[in-house]
Amino acid sequence: MASSSSQPPGQVGPPFRVEFGCGTLADRSADFGGYVAVTTPTPWHLTGQILARQPERVQFIQSLEVDELDAAIGSLPPVDTVVGLGGGMAIDAAKYVAVSRCTRLYLVPTIASGNGPFTRNIAIRRGGVPVGSVADFTPEAVLVDYDVIRQARPDYNRSGISDVLSSYTALIDWRAAASAGQAEWRDDLAEVSRRMRAKVVAAASEIGLVSDAGIRTLMEAFAEGAESAASKPGQRMFTGSDHLFAWNLEATTGRHFLHGEVVGLGIILMYAFQGNDSEEPRRALSEAQVRYLPRELGVARDELMRTLVSCPAMRATSGRCTPSWTSGR
Repeated sequence: MASSSSQPPGQVGPPFRVEFGCGTLADRSADFGGYVAVTTPTPWHLTGQILARQPERVQFIQSLEVDELDAAIGSLPPVDTVVGLGGGMAIDAAKYVAVSRCTRLYLVPTIASGNGPFTRNIAIRRGGVPVGSVADFTPEAVLVDYDVIRQARPDYNRSGISDVLSSYTALIDWRAAASAGQAEWRDDLAEVSRRMRAKVVAAASEIGLVSDAGIRTLMEAFAEGAESAASKPGQRMFTGSDHLFAWNLEATTGRHFLHGEVVGLGIILMYAFQGNDSEEPRRALSEAQVRYLPRELGVARDELMRTLVSCPAMRATSGRCTPSWTSGR
């Protein structure tokens, strides 16, 4: 088992300790003590049998609604540790439970699809409305077990690369927002973003293979980005017009898409609208074996056109980002 810690400069609070390896979950679960596993059915089915120590309770999460989480917390037995096993919803729920109960926390992502395991943000909701919070906690460790992550569908893991490649468009959007007086540009954070993007581009083939090296590169990029963003809030390193396109495509079509795949399509389209040659992000997505072409995603021409035409209106009403291609650039 190998381990490392993500420690970017300027970190506010202790950095998250990240442990990488094969068999990491089985090895470290012996140290969990009396604990509650916060998870969802599929991750639990894949991981429950390899734990060296079984939990006092398995708490299945159905949503991140605060009232539902509070009700679950009230029914839990007294334990000294919470272990989050799964994707974004299970990870955020485990953070909320651990902070509420003032317990130790281990986070075990079962998919390489985002930075949730590496951030102090908690994506809770009230009445269906996102009211995310930031809590003062530091997990005992984030356990990245290559064998566990490889049990997820390969396209789920591969498409995580899009949330790093999105800096192709996000940095341009961020610069445009700063020029318009709507954001503060930070050269240091932009450089972090470029460096992380270069690493995943170089490792795109390994990410496509879902190899140990590919998983580690992707997860380290998520960790570095999360810690850098936490040390200097207000940045726009990774979420730009590509994400706006993805959100609007779902709103326009009424369908749900695999996040990384539709963000990948958004990267190609928005980067071209920004006046850039999209060859490099196309190559990275292809080497990572990520589907992003409209025909691969089942997106019809008229759906694509309606999404593009209505993106400026969605930006105006959502306030989520400021894409340069919709603001006269």
